[in-house]
Amino acid sequence: MAWLGRKYFMLNVINLTLRFLLELMILFSLGYWGFHFDSEIIIQIVLGIGLPLITAIIWGKIISPKATIKLQIIGGRYDGYA
Repeated sequence: MAWLGRKYFMLNVINLTLRFLLELMILFSLGYWGFHFDSEIIIQIVLGIGLPLITAIIWGKIISPKATIKLQIIGGRYDGYA
């Protein structure tokens, strides 16, 4: 039964790696969209840098598993894990 523990450990590592890569893809996508927004160059720079930065701050403070602000949802407390 020791293999069962290793199996769940590896699935957890894969899950956390996938979540991290998806978060990076979201930040990259927001930055890409901001820099390619059809407007003046200063607005493109502000959106390209600001959107990923604001998103990362909100994610870190509210949505991340170790968030300082916990969300209350129907049926219990959201702790960051599905």
